[in-house]
Amino acid sequence: MTYDRRTAKDWAKKNFKEKSIVNRYAIDLEQLTDGSLKIKHFKADAQWAEFVWSNRYNTNFKRPKYDVIIGPMADRGLKEQFMKMRTEGKTFEEIAPLIHYDRFRSMQVCFCSDYAISMLNYID
Repeated sequence: MTYDRRTAKDWAKKNFKEKSIVNRYAIDLEQLTDGSLKIKHFKADAQWAEFVWSNRYNTNFKRPKYDVIIGPMADRGLKEQFMKMRTEGKTFEEIAPLIHYDRFRSMQVCFCSDYAISMLNYID
């Protein structure tokens, strides 16, 4: 999910072409902030890049037990740096300074638990 409808439409068209659909949901902000959810919030930095890498390429990665994960939407710029890791044997420490973190402005939200998903209210 993303906060930005335009980003959602662009992503849906890119991945699903003419079959793309964008749904809207609402969530009660009081529920989101009352402390009942375990939330991880990433900013665009090396920790976030390593988390994205692990989710995509590490088959042994076990996602931490969060109800909600919020962070920047990764794009081609991050993928290019990941390719350097795979083809040139670079480490996170070596690619971290090469990532233009200021480019990652669109945010995405992952509702990871049934409890968090149950808080979503379908709009259209």
